[in-house]
Amino acid sequence: MNKRAVKVQHGRRRRRKVIPFPNRHPDSPKTPVPYDEPPATVHVLHPRPSWANAKRAHALYLEADKLDEDPATYNAAERLYLQAVRLDPLLHLAYTNLGNLRWRVNDAEGALHWYERALAIAPKQPEAQYNSGYVYLETGRIKKAIECFKKAILFDPAFADAHFNLANALELSGQSGEQHWRAYLKIRPMGEFARHAKHRLLPKNTRKKLCEPSGPAKSNSP
Repeated sequence: MNKRAVKVQHGRRRRRKVIPFPNRHPDSPKTPVPYDEPPATVHVLHPRPSWANAKRAHALYLEADKLDEDPATYNAAERLYLQAVRLDPLLHLAYTNLGNLRWRVNDAEGALHWYERALAIAPKQPEAQYNSGYVYLETGRIKKAIECFKKAILFDPAFADAHFNLANALELSGQSGEQHWRAYLKIRPMGEFARHAKHRLLPKNTRKKLCEPSGPAKSNSP
């Protein structure tokens, strides 16, 4: 059972709200960062968007955010996110949600591409780190998954889903996940995934088969 991946909603998880366009462009780095479109051989610096372009990109991002969880509007959402990042190449949240859309249509490598783009701009964004780990875990690349989950927790120690899936990945690699099962339960002590974590903390010879499905729980994939 792997905890679902996370959608970026205006920079945070856990609650959905519409935020106004800020007085200054959010998350603008002090210096430009390399544009890493593969298979480029020459690095081009991101231009800083004009105020008007940044504001329009933010509006497109919010519009796409309303459409990207319904399969009937995936394409429309993707077009809007792409328009947003063309206007504002520094809008890393849109890159993360583009990755989520690619994952939902079973394009794992496409998802990783967009998460990498987000992290090239905002390497401390925990959602892109976590979602990369989730894709690696689901595609059997356990070592890379562990690295990504650890980074997500480093940048957000209260990221419950990252603790849950890091514990899973560590156990799959033959290591102990106890520390992270306990961390998950401290943050979210109730619910289906809490029951699974508690079960994993029992001594092996006393564990009983749980009622939950043995496969990944993906009620809301990225």
